[in-house]
Amino acid sequence: MTNLGARSVFFVSDAELSLKFYTEILGFSLDWNHQEEGRAFVFQVSLFGFQLILNQVEPWTQGRAGHGRVFIGKERTDGNRPGQALADPA
Repeated sequence: MTNLGARSVFFVSDAELSLKFYTEILGFSLDWNHQEEGRAFVFQVSLFGFQLILNQVEPWTQGRAGHGRVFIGKERTDGNRPGQALADPA
């Protein structure tokens, strides 16, 4: 079986500060945290089933701060290879 999931991705100018704000002020739980040079760079937080990914902008992506996109992913739950469920949904 394949589960599709969608998460909002927001670009932030300071991921470390955003991580503290979402977890310490808003009460989100940290799901995972990819760090670069010992600092949060891309992380996911969740609250009441809502999942949100926050992504640090870089010098060449500064204009993205405050903007977002949607990440859509496919997760296999039955051990079959990707695409098999679409070809043989039974």
